[in-house]
Amino acid sequence: MAQVFGARRLWCGLIGVLAMTVSASGQTPVGGVINADTTWGLAGSPYDLTANVIVLNGATLTIEPGVIVRGGSNTTLQVSNGHLSAIGSIGSPILFTSSFDSAPEQWDGLYIDSSFASAELRFCEIRFAGQPNALAIGSGITVSGGASTTIANCAVRQCSGAPSVSSGIFVTGNSTVVITDSIIESCGDQDFDFALRDQGVSSLTVSGCDFASNTGRAAQIAPGNVGGFVMNSFAGNTFDRVRILAGTTADGGVMRAQASGFEGFELSGNDLLVPSGTLFTIEGGVNIFGISDNSEIQVQGRLECLGTELAQIVMTSLDDTSATLWDGLTFNGTNASGLLQWTNIRRGGGGNAFAIRSNVAAFNSGLVRFENCSFTDIATGGLDYGVYGSSAMLEIVSSDFRACGDATTDFAFLANATGGSTVIENCLFENNIGQCATVQPNSVQGVSGCVFVGNSVPRIRVNAGATSAGGFMESMTGLDSWEIASGDVLVPAGVTLTVGAGARICGLGDNSELQVQGRLECLGTSSQPIVMTSFDDTGSTVWDGVSFNGG
Repeated sequence: MAQVFGARRLWCGLIGVLAMTVSASGQTPVGGVINADTTWGLAGSPYDLTANVIVLNGATLTIEPGVIVRGGSNTTLQVSNGHLSAIGSIGSPILFTSSFDSAPEQWDGLYIDSSFASAELRFCEIRFAGQPNALAIGSGITVSGGASTTIANCAVRQCSGAPSVSSGIFVTGNSTVVITDSIIESCGDQDFDFALRDQGVSSLTVSGCDFASNTGRAAQIAPGNVGGFVMNSFAGNTFDRVRILAGTTADGGVMRAQASGFEGFELSGNDLLVPSGTLFTIEGGVNIFGISDNSEIQVQGRLECLGTELAQIVMTSLDDTSATLWDGLTFNGTNASGLLQWTNIRRGGGGNAFAIRSNVAAFNSGLVRFENCSFTDIATGGLDYGVYGSSAMLEIVSSDFRACGDATTDFAFLANATGGSTVIENCLFENNIGQCATVQPNSVQGVSGCVFVGNSVPRIRVNAGATSAGGFMESMTGLDSWEIASGDVLVPAGVTLTVGAGARICGLGDNSELQVQGRLECLGTSSQPIVMTSFDDTGSTVWDGVSFNGG
């Protein structure tokens, strides 16, 4: 854990002693503009803000270790053109508080507000702020307008300001903020508050920090700053989660599990986009929650989800129950690709950007490979898919399709268009309602070694079209049959299709035909004959049979 945590009771206790003994030192009222280098020393402490203090003209305000600064109602310490240097020590921290030092929302806090402004805060405590500042923000520290601020070994606590969204620290407007080894505690007073609120379009790094007992969510950050959120701890917040704003990830960005107590990242109500030409990585142990049926991860570049058996990745809806949905994971475009390992994707179906209700969808994508993944629990009352592919290259290995669909028209897996390719190897299809899988005829050899248990329609449908070299339809455990869709499945001249022993082929209707212009090999045995029949193998249904055509 960060250095400050082991020592925080010590230096916070020292702040309490300083606050109680303030009458033994001097007392200095301050207010107005600082336009020359100024030092607030211990001899003059406490410094009482009787009006706003604004640092201008490139001046530096230096606050010495052990100093106490007290803000009156509706006052702020603001840096607009200059620098604030507040560098305490573990034995002599600096305290920024209200005149009454008793409750949140008693002063405006610190405000660093332009590209000409900067601040360095070390071993400081900021508390009891939350009245709206000049930006109409209620927070302990506000950084905006391109300002640069470093916060290290600090504590921000008891800052809130109902009814607006309040924060311990608020960052916006192309600013650059680095927060390390610090505590944000007991901030906020409503479920929609954030202890740390990044409003986007800034550079934010947060590492080794402790989010504790805050009302609302621990943090909100922009997608480009996800990689800078590292090894933070969470305890006793209303939601031990970090919300990710809609927008684009940064190339090389990494979403990481945190130090302790972290429930996961939340996607806001719009797309999180991995742009073409970029890589975004999700490490093992991360949970991702889509907060609504407009929350989607859309990949146009490359996504790598590197879970392990002991640290799996979960992507699910807001509360991971059937009462909530999200839009799922979408790969879109020829530059989209992915590698997903030990990743569990469930409770999608909100309807993605292509109006498809699925856990995973891929459109005209490059290769997306899934290893030891699961696609589960999608049931929206609409047309549902565990995985949906349209002219996509999909490889799914040693993975599970479970509890997908709530009607016989649903699909655990569907490859919906010619083009692309499908591999489904050694997968489990279990308790799905609807068709287990639909594939294109050029990919039948890619479906092998699977097990089917408890499905309402334990079949693989083969769409109309032409098989390719090496085509093979094998018998698999629990598979009822390969189902020929309406329209011919064609074995072209020069191509061989092999049907393995024990396989069963059903024609869906009287337009379903297996037409051979190349070579068909049906390798049944006496104990494992091959059966070719109609949809339900009764006299009430027919199909067009097998035809051999040409030399």
